[in-house]
Amino acid sequence: MNDKRRDAQATKPGIQMIGFRGRNDSRDAPKTLERIQWHLSRCDQIRSNLANRAAITLSANALTVAGSTTFLASATDSLRTAPTLLKYLSAAGGFCVLTFSATSIIYAIQAIVNIRTWRRVHGEDVPISLFYHQSDTARNVATYADFKDRFHSATDDELVDYALADLWMVIRTVHLRHTRFRRSVRFLLASLLSLVISSSFLTWLRMLFE
Repeated sequence: MNDKRRDAQATKPGIQMIGFRGRNDSRDAPKTLERIQWHLSRCDQIRSNLANRAAITLSANALTVAGSTTFLASATDSLRTAPTLLKYLSAAGGFCVLTFSATSIIYAIQAIVNIRTWRRVHGEDVPISLFYHQSDTARNVATYADFKDRFHSATDDELVDYALADLWMVIRTVHLRHTRFRRSVRFLLASLLSLVISSSFLTWLRMLFE
């Protein structure tokens, strides 16, 4: 009964049986490729913006480390007569600043560039993306002649599959880098907060023991 109903619906004009058609009509491939290209361009812009913001975070961390190191060094010299416990507390505050800042730097670098390949990071079985993904193309095509033959022999449906695979990898990569960037900002804020607390504490100690 279900088969007869499906056959009847399939014969009606204007009704597309999505469950029975695994891919779009080949005539729609150029439009599909155009839509995919739009999303790829948008993801490239997002990655570029993330890289710029991560670079700003790296600069902020560099200033934080330089400022905290200079201030802690000058404050430590003036605390020679302070109790040992207070010296340890001051050193712990400086250690927190440097640790948070170093962690922020690591995440900022990972937001700019991937240390490992996409497949090693996500561990997903994604089809290869020839012509769109440089790593897949370099691993699967050895010579220019082979590249030329595969490029000219690729059908529209194959090009759509390659582009979709690359779009999926790019989207996941952008999401991962954005997550790392947010972590970098959080650790930068923690470093700045630790610097403010440590600086206030050291200033108070200097007023007591100078």
